[in-house]
Amino acid sequence: MKKSNKDIIVILLVIGVIVACSLLGNYVLKKTNKNLFISRAKELYSSALKTKEETDYYFDSKSKNELFSILNYHIEFDEDKITHFLVYNDKLSLELESENIKLEDINEKNIIDYSDDIVVKHNKLNDNYHITYDKTSNQHCFSYEKGNSESEEEDKYVYTISMGYAPNGCYNVEITDVKIDEQLNATLYVKYTYPTPEMICTQAITYPCASITFSKKPNSITLVKESNREEKENIDGKFEEMIK
Repeated sequence: MKKSNKDIIVILLVIGVIVACSLLGNYVLKKTNKNLFISRAKELYSSALKTKEETDYYFDSKSKNELFSILNYHIEFDEDKITHFLVYNDKLSLELESENIKLEDINEKNIIDYSDDIVVKHNKLNDNYHITYDKTSNQHCFSYEKGNSESEEEDKYVYTISMGYAPNGCYNVEITDVKIDEQLNATLYVKYTYPTPEMICTQAITYPCASITFSKKPNSITLVKESNREEKENIDGKFEEMIK
């Protein structure tokens, strides 16, 4: 049975209403999501400034300073100002870079839809503020040089501590601990071992050293010396005479 023109018009009107409601619903949902995103981003901004003394130079949702698990973020400071503010979720993203980002800069016009590019950028930013390392100790470096040296190998930074000439096998140097702060300053805790009267030592000339390989060069390296002798002191990049 053929439908009348009236029936067709009614059907078209119903379809039009359904489409309009769907579009309106999507608009309202996006608007709600965007407002919620802005609200949480502003809360994050305020929390970042409040915790500035704890986080110091930056903090990141991938670092230990986890504030808002529902958002991914990377925030950088210059003294008491936020200079880089990146935040996103699975639908929206916001990135601001300025000498002094204000709370009012977090608004609807600066928000864009989520894309995989923002995750790639976040990972790169995160890598820039983290250093991994692999330490190798109790090895013998066949070098007459004593002290500390550095080299770069395949985008990695190698730092070596050498005792130089040692008359027997009871001399040793070992990196016992490593600490890297958020400014990428590294502190190496270095233990030196020297012969004692009760030791039985291998009668062989050795060149004890320890090395550590960083994923990138730290901004600074401080050595803290420990030994089986009585003296303990901090060393700032230079060594005393190890063998007397």
